[in-house]
This record gives sequence, C-alpha cells and structure tokens, in this order.
Amino acid sequence: MSPAGKGKKSKREAEALAVAEGLKAINQHLRKEAFAAAAALPTPLTPQQMLALRVLVRHDREHPDAPGMALGELAAGMGSGHSTVSGIVDRLERAGIVTRAVRQDDRRYARIELAPEVLPFVKNELPARRAGPLAAVAEKAKEGEWADVVRGVTVLKRLLNIE
Repeated sequence: MSPAGKGKKSKREAEALAVAEGLKAINQHLRKEAFAAAAALPTPLTPQQMLALRVLVRHDREHPDAPGMALGELAAGMGSGHSTVSGIVDRLERAGIVTRAVRQDDRRYARIELAPEVLPFVKNELPARRAGPLAAVAEKAKEGEWADVVRGVTVLKRLLNIE
C-alpha cells in the first residue's frame, strides 16, 4: 500500500519496482552467461561450485593475511548446509581447484583454499567471463550511454550505502 493509503503506488514506488525487476533480470542474464562459460571449461563447473569459488575469492580479497575458509564459514557464505558444501568442496578438490589444509592438532578442522595452480584463473578469468557481456555492450553503447549506466550504478550503490 502506498504512503497515501489508497492502494495506489506512487510514481517513485513504481519506478523502484521497475528498477528492482531490471536489476534482477540483468543479474540473471550475467549469471547465465557466466554459468554457460563455466560449464564449457575443460573441468566444467556447476553454479554451486562457481558460488563456492566466488565466496572463497571474496574472502581472500577481504582477508589477504588469512586465506581460505573453514567449511562452516564457506557454507554460511554460500547460504547452504554444511553437508551440501562438503560435497561441493569434495568435487572441487578432486578437480584440483581447491585444497583442504588440515590442522595437525585437530584433524576435524580443515581450511578450504584455492589451489595455487588455479588462482590466476579463478581470480581473473572467471570474473572477466561474468563481466564479458557488459564489456560487449559497453563497446556497442552510443556516446554517453555507457557513462549514464556507470553513473547510475554508482549513484544507486551510494544511495544503498554499498561500498
């Protein structure tokens, strides 16, 4: 219900809904493109495996002095259950994409880390593949259109207090 209480949406409410729907559609499109690229890799990755890698990369960027995550942390970051994430990590480990560093004093505790051999690919190539469709439209955009997009996203992030 609108602030006026008459059941009609204000112009700003309608615009906000259109923006939210547009952002959702854009995100779905970018994810679909990234998942298609990941599925075509020599070692195909599932959407859940991609999510695990994104969570690990984000953690490593935010905590460069403490790379890797405990399985429970990774599960929380993915919004998934411990046993589900354990299976995902098992498959990524078999593919040589992550490693489990087990503590000698407590074998139940393991840190999940990106394998050194795949770090450049996971940290650079996969994000570039996700941004690929945006880079392509940036090249096709008319003069000023792409600047409007960048400005709009920057303003929206500021208004939402997103860094």
